Amino acid sequence: PTTPSPTIPAPTTPAPTKPTSEGICYDKKGYLFNGKADKNCAWVAKSSKQRCKLKEKKDIVKENCINTCKQCPEEKCKDSEKEFLVKGETQKQKCKFINKKNAKKVCEKLVGDSQDIVANYCPKSCERCAPPVTSPPSSAPTTPAPTIKPPENCAVTDRYVSIGSGYCNEITLLDKTWAQFVLYFDATREGDTFFRAKVSINKSVYASFGITLEERNGHDDTMYIASDGEEVYDFHSINDSNTNQVKMRKKTDSELLQVDGLTSIAFTKNMIEDGWHPIKPVGKNFFMWAYGGAAIFARHNIYGMFNLDLSLQGDEPYEFVCLYTECG
Repeated sequence: PTTPSPTIPAPTTPAPTKPTSEGICYDKKGYLFNGKADKNCAWVAKSSKQRCKLKEKKDIVKENCINTCKQCPEEKCKDSEKEFLVKGETQKQKCKFINKKNAKKVCEKLVGDSQDIVANYCPKSCERCAPPVTSPPSSAPTTPAPTIKPPENCAVTDRYVSIGSGYCNEITLLDKTWAQFVLYFDATREGDTFFRAKVSINKSVYASFGITLEERNGHDDTMYIASDGEEVYDFHSINDSNTNQVKMRKKTDSELLQVDGLTSIAFTKNMIEDGWHPIKPVGKNFFMWAYGGAAIFARHNIYGMFNLDLSLQGDEPYEFVCLYTECG
């Protein structure tokens, strides 16, 4: 008798993986930092350099706002192959149209009528990938990291640390394609009587930095340190229904640098000073900055406001308030 030969099944070829057809890297839907209603990933995006560092126990911002904080994991950090229509445009695009020159402007734009942004579709081209995790070879000797000793007058050194600025801390007040405005400062302690700071902008302009008593629109009742291109001044701007005047005097303990498209004012300021709103060494102060092409007597139309605890205490010592047209 003959025995039938066994049947060998034909090898199977796995189906090809379909290319990505939609956005693939999203912030966590419904996420709120510390459960606070106004602190979602859109709020983080308004000051991402600082807010992506925030964490409270197990609540870590950058692990929830992965696109906003440039933490898209490797498997999600690939550009979509789908064409999409940028809101306000008439012709569909693919991710390859993004380059270093237009990325900052394009990546935050909405796609069609959705709430998606271009960076959801093109996380790689928009540089939203998490940095690769590298480890030294096992055979390499381990050397302890060097300890960087901060200046002795720094009260806190683990937030907003700036290397090479001459100050312990920095906050980016304005980060646009057309201007970057930064505040550098030394943290303060309870009992301190002055603080050191510097404002710097990458433009040749008239710049100012001041403190006001109330969160209000404009330059009303604000004490400024300002430049006129040659000198630095203390001045008080009063604009209300009864008064419209400016009181000014030359500022001592200050320095103005304006060269090669850079404007920088460095100064030392007493916390309590006659004719000046008090500055609290610990607790929120309401600050305002401004710049423009006119002299210090003019009301600059580019300005911003924020709260800052100079001691850097609390879960969020810096709080963005508004930026010129958003001030309402």
